[in-house]
Amino acid sequence: MAAQTMTEQALADFVRQEMQAEVDAYARQHHWQNVQTDIAITVPAAVQHLPVCPVPLTIAASDLNNQPVGNLKRQVRCDGGTYPWRINTTVKVEVQLPVVVARTALNRGTKLAADMLKMQVMRFNRATDFATQIPSVTSKRTERRIRSGQVIRPASLQQRWLVETGDEVLITARKDGMQASTRGIALEDGGKNEQIEVKNSRSEKVIKVRVTDYGKVETVF
Repeated sequence: MAAQTMTEQALADFVRQEMQAEVDAYARQHHWQNVQTDIAITVPAAVQHLPVCPVPLTIAASDLNNQPVGNLKRQVRCDGGTYPWRINTTVKVEVQLPVVVARTALNRGTKLAADMLKMQVMRFNRATDFATQIPSVTSKRTERRIRSGQVIRPASLQQRWLVETGDEVLITARKDGMQASTRGIALEDGGKNEQIEVKNSRSEKVIKVRVTDYGKVETVF
């Protein structure tokens, strides 16, 4: 009797089951809710020449994508029997789920509040950055202008300014090996290494400074 061989359908079913489990695990880890997944698998025709594996198949990523969304590559292996084998498959994963979007247009530097945001079901066919819970992004600031309805991407948000308008700051001046400090009031918001204006509390002069840390700035010469 001829040995049984694998079929494209059998291998595709195995890869689909494993990919669904991978997406489900990633979704739990990253707090995705109500995720709908579409998985399309391309299996080489050469699979028909491979013997049925007598031990459970294994699968591993053969790409560098951390998020299991988009065009992916997975290698399936049979490590048992007389003729161990491996074969590469191509997987396309699309996900649909509620994500955080801007309710209205938001200018750069806006401190996010819950009423500026809403949840909207979106579809993604490639790996990307998005927030799935409004509280996770509130009180953070936008680093660029965001359009109404645009997905809020945590990586493009500033956790918070190191210095905010109205804050009292410590102004340090360094020159020729000498250092002096005084107090001032921030006239602008600023992140690490950004230049802002502050008013020297002693002289009342407005000067340009560079933000170095929370509540700390250095004069710019």
